[in-house]
Amino acid sequence: MMHDRCTTLDSGDPNVRWRTLLSGMPLLRHCGAGELAALAERLRVRSYPAGSLVIAQDERSQRWSFLATGRVRLVLFGENGREMTLAELDAGDFFGESALASDEAHSTSVIALTDITVLTLSDEAFVAHLQAYPTTAVRLASELVVRLTAAQRALAEAALHTVEQRLVRTLVRWGMQHGARETDSGLVLPTRPTHQVLAQMVGTSRETITRAFAALAKRQQLFADGECLLLSAPLVDL
Repeated sequence: MMHDRCTTLDSGDPNVRWRTLLSGMPLLRHCGAGELAALAERLRVRSYPAGSLVIAQDERSQRWSFLATGRVRLVLFGENGREMTLAELDAGDFFGESALASDEAHSTSVIALTDITVLTLSDEAFVAHLQAYPTTAVRLASELVVRLTAAQRALAEAALHTVEQRLVRTLVRWGMQHGARETDSGLVLPTRPTHQVLAQMVGTSRETITRAFAALAKRQQLFADGECLLLSAPLVDL
């Protein structure tokens, strides 16, 4: 169930804090002060607690969202009840791009991993912005291609690779995003997701992930020490 608090920014006095946040977002980093002010005037600010369903798969929500604070995940739910995490987004990222096509439902759900603050625009407001500032549209198209490629890779891995292979690839990607370091022995992850979270990322059950961990450890390809994890060099090179 979605819970949020919604506030409208004073259109005559755009909030400097949100304008500053917008200027630091990769998609808008090139924008001038006037462009950012025009966006800030149209923003609505929403806050969600951790665990909230921000956008539901198949929902026709006509709003574009910038993630100001916190972290969310994009989830694909199957008819059999299984789920797959396609991506995790940090502050500075955006979601809700389906709002650009008003008749299209969202293809994934967005779930808050932490307490989050979201800056939202109506689809009409964002389309008008893209028409007025086409450079942003070009940057948006580039980012959407990157996301589509990543989603296609995740789905291809689910269809073509074993659970162990998908687990290793997921851990490597996670590690590179969370401060992993390469050594002669392999890749050292200072922290790692829980088996439940890994199951959602890999697209399988928690029990299957636990068995895969045990099999890799038995073959001395993976070594766990509390939250720290070592993936052997030959395993990372697969």
